[in-house]
Amino acid sequence: MFLLTPALAQDNSPESIPDNRPPHPAPKPPPQPYGGGTPLDVIMHSKFWVDPPQMAPFVREARPSTDTLNYTPTSGTEPKRPPLRTTTELQQMEDQLENAGAHNEAAAGFKTRHFQAQKRPKKPKLQGSYVRGAPKLSTRSLGKS
Repeated sequence: MFLLTPALAQDNSPESIPDNRPPHPAPKPPPQPYGGGTPLDVIMHSKFWVDPPQMAPFVREARPSTDTLNYTPTSGTEPKRPPLRTTTELQQMEDQLENAGAHNEAAAGFKTRHFQAQKRPKKPKLQGSYVRGAPKLSTRSLGKS
């Protein structure tokens, strides 16, 4: 006959805890990503380059001084550029490209069309002999000989 009796080691009364027991260690902080902090912190505090070593004396003597080198400046005055195009000029350029694309598609015989030919505005017709193909006026037709 076995009787189950509570074990004395499981008793959590303050009298049962010895005074010479070591304290619990402090909980460890959770590990930081990438070795500590945010990825931006890691990038800002990491050194991703190598400092070049000192040049040997014969290398320093062989190189010309920086004053005599003719470098093209990377900053300074802004170069003169043509003025920006107006919206009508841009629209004309777009129409030209669309017309060229439509012409090339028609010449190639494509069935699907990706370009639409733009209609050109009609020029006003001029009266008299300035119109192409119109008969020239002569003094004979006016009754003068």
